[in-house]
Amino acid sequence: MPGSGPKPYVLQRKGNIYSCTCSIWRSIDDIEQRRTCKHLRQLRGEKAETGRVGEDGVRKSDEKLKELLEADMRHRQMHAAQDPGASSLGKRPMDTVGQDGAGVKRQHVP
Repeated sequence: MPGSGPKPYVLQRKGNIYSCTCSIWRSIDDIEQRRTCKHLRQLRGEKAETGRVGEDGVRKSDEKLKELLEADMRHRQMHAAQDPGASSLGKRPMDTVGQDGAGVKRQHVP
């Protein structure tokens, strides 16, 4: 499944276990049978995926996405405070963030 980066995410099914190579699926602290991400929900449908992992599994996926986005924002604020204006002066490329559901991907903008 395509993401915001150059490599697509790989979704697999082995028996009753569905997996995704995105950072959200990999970072959820639960057994594999109860992990999900937006890519699996898009592929299988909200109802089928909620039925498979339960409301708690969907909630954990949404919380992990929010956690990663907040961590990225704190990281950006910290770097901006340490070196304000560096990006606009051309000292280093500016990051842009794309949410691909599986997490946060960074790409450098020249």
